[in-house]
Amino acid sequence: MGFLKPKTIVMPQAAKEPPKSVKAPPSSIEEKFTRTNEDGEQVETSAKEIAEEKIKRKKSGMTKTILTSPMGVDEDAEIYKKSLLS
Repeated sequence: MGFLKPKTIVMPQAAKEPPKSVKAPPSSIEEKFTRTNEDGEQVETSAKEIAEEKIKRKKSGMTKTILTSPMGVDEDAEIYKKSLLS
């Protein structure tokens, strides 16, 4: 009566040890650490400098937009340009 016998249990392999982290994150905003910038270069910086760069980028983005009054623009838009065929 082999069909009544339970199947043998195959235990899965033991979990591998997780990879060790490269370095713990900085404990303060003043602590210097190295990171890779957009150009692929290794740069030594701090969390404070990164935050200041982000704020500067945000503020510069706001100054590039056209600011108008609440009344809107009174001038007509110049959408028709003369071309060789018209």
